[in-house]
Amino acid sequence: MGTRKILTAAIVALVLLSWRLVAAPSAGQNAAQTPAAAAPGQILLRNCQTYWEDERIISSKIQGRIARRLVNDGDPVEAGQELARLDDREARLEFERQDILGKSDLDEQTQYLKLEEYRARFDSSSRLARIQAISVEEHRLARVNLEVNDLLTRKEVEKRKIEKIKAEQVEEILNQHVIRSPINGLIKKCFKRPMELVTPSDHQMFHIIATDKLWVEGYAPVSDVYRIKLGQTVNVNLTLLEADRSPLDGFE
Repeated sequence: MGTRKILTAAIVALVLLSWRLVAAPSAGQNAAQTPAAAAPGQILLRNCQTYWEDERIISSKIQGRIARRLVNDGDPVEAGQELARLDDREARLEFERQDILGKSDLDEQTQYLKLEEYRARFDSSSRLARIQAISVEEHRLARVNLEVNDLLTRKEVEKRKIEKIKAEQVEEILNQHVIRSPINGLIKKCFKRPMELVTPSDHQMFHIIATDKLWVEGYAPVSDVYRIKLGQTVNVNLTLLEADRSPLDGFE
């Protein structure tokens, strides 16, 4: 990068430093009011830029209308916390209907009873056929009825399994109406308001930043480079300009 400017980067957990470096952000993104000079014993990094190590845009997987938004800009959140809920009335009714179909075994029980009846008829016809009390054709029809009802019983069993799978699919769609945070952090921005539509072309809901780690990049004077060591902790002061202030400004 040249002999007069050395780019330094530090991951900061907001701890006091051993060499007392002070980061002075530039007037651009995440700008700060830059101190005129470093205090005695300090190294002042110039033209600093700050970056959150983990920040994510949370989007909805489905479209719909926002029924509730439970957080605002600047709110702390935890992983798994509910952030918003889309209107799920139709999805909930569909799930309840499909859940009833998946749990109901009435058709299965009815078909099992029919199967037992035709099995009894076939056993009876087999005994009568041995003494030639009924015709061969009647005995054949009894066997066919037994086999057909056996297949119908299997079909009802498979049908209920399919209904259960459909219920699970609808439940998954129902769960997608709840927007949750994937990480611990802060809400940097809410893109949607309550009752606003989430459309197929605009699914963005929240911008979340993880506040446990922060990247700071800046320039140190070449005369002080020898004092900067790998693994050295630093002290970062974020002082935003008035025009750039937001609900996150209270976080250091």
